[in-house]
Amino acid sequence: MYTIRGSIKDEAGSPLAGLFVEAYDKDLLADDYLGNSRTDSNGEFHIEFNEQAFKGIVEWLERKPDEFLIIRDAHRMLHRTEVRREAQILEVFEVKLSMADPFEDPYANAFSRTVAAFQNLVDVIDPGDLDLQLLIPQMIRTIEGWTYYTRPAVMKRHGYPGPQVPEFPKDEEHEHSLPWYSRE
Repeated sequence: MYTIRGSIKDEAGSPLAGLFVEAYDKDLLADDYLGNSRTDSNGEFHIEFNEQAFKGIVEWLERKPDEFLIIRDAHRMLHRTEVRREAQILEVFEVKLSMADPFEDPYANAFSRTVAAFQNLVDVIDPGDLDLQLLIPQMIRTIEGWTYYTRPAVMKRHGYPGPQVPEFPKDEEHEHSLPWYSRE
């Protein structure tokens, strides 16, 4: 069993309570989710996980996790720690947050998040139980559907169940609107 614990404080050394702490194992394509916690009134957190959390089908040779934390409040990411390579059974993170840290770009790492979503599916499937004659056409239909419905022209015509943004949101002034509130 691996353990990550630590505390989060502001620049003055006061504990920060109620923050979300997520632990990940850094990998080449998609990072493995290890677990999460919330800081208590002392700013402390505790996360436990076993080898199955970071040793999937693809990473069976990985000896130890390469751990990092993402710290969030209710609205945004506040901080991402450095990666600790070949982490020990117990790792202690003492984080000091500057509340002047820049706001996270919500459009960054979209490809990595998509790959990570599919990675989680692969981790729970036993390859011995797969019927490839059914699986391959189903995967092709899924990818075709995803690529069709994520094209800007199609999203503009049908709407998208999320904030509506232009194709290049950093370059154009826009408002975030939800289509189901504005439809008749």
